[in-house]
Amino acid sequence: MTILDEDRDEVYMYKADDGLDTLRSDYLDTREPIYECHDGCSCDAECPNRVVERGRKVMLQIFRTDDGRGWGIFPCAPVFRHRLIMV
Repeated sequence: MTILDEDRDEVYMYKADDGLDTLRSDYLDTREPIYECHDGCSCDAECPNRVVERGRKVMLQIFRTDDGRGWGIFPCAPVFRHRLIMV
């Protein structure tokens, strides 16, 4: 059985947890792709499987590292476990 099996009761990769969209725990250790709903689906804009298109919810500070390794990010607020971070 895989995460994407049609026989599963849960068909969404995300769940709302205290108003935060987080990945389901059984999906975290897989290497399967995430397929989100989109305009071509029959669901509405409030579908729990439309996380990326709703945009960034965690404000990030993007900075150049002092040691020359490149760029880094720093969250401007606490980031909770399993939370999606988009750069």
